[in-house]
Amino acid sequence: PEYSWVGLAARAVGTIVHAELQRLAALTVLPAQPDVAADDYLAWLAELGVATPERAAARDRVVGALARTLNDKRGRWLLHGAREAHSELRLTGRHEGRVINIIIDRLIVDEHGDRWIIDYKTGGHQGGDVEGFLDQEAVRYRPQLQRYAELVQPGGVGRTRAALYFPLLGEFREIALDH
Repeated sequence: PEYSWVGLAARAVGTIVHAELQRLAALTVLPAQPDVAADDYLAWLAELGVATPERAAARDRVVGALARTLNDKRGRWLLHGAREAHSELRLTGRHEGRVINIIIDRLIVDEHGDRWIIDYKTGGHQGGDVEGFLDQEAVRYRPQLQRYAELVQPGGVGRTRAALYFPLLGEFREIALDH
């Protein structure tokens, strides 16, 4: 039973962090710190089905992810540093003979005209070997990002690039794509 609640809490944290990163990216001025009171997330977590004993820890993970992103140079760039950007971008297209629907967490065009497909990963990592963890996640999510890249039409002179961003860790990992 504890494992199922941890899974539900982790999903709820991911849902809220994604929604809040989308909201923050839409602001005219990006705050230096989270701009929502931490306890305001408790009702949202309850609505998403997180058990009462798990809510405080889940709230802390949400606030931690947002604070880490807002205090991270790369995190701020993802939210407000690009010349063009879209959050939670829904696309439909053909991939390997099938019609698929995708949602790209963040698509930005940088100063060089490169399109960046960013996938937020809100899971945490306990213990050491953060680099090993990031390497494993890169291998795990590369096929998904490759599919996304195949649906994104490269506009302008730049190329399509992809990366994972870990708000809880403040880590950014570019993923090599087949072009």
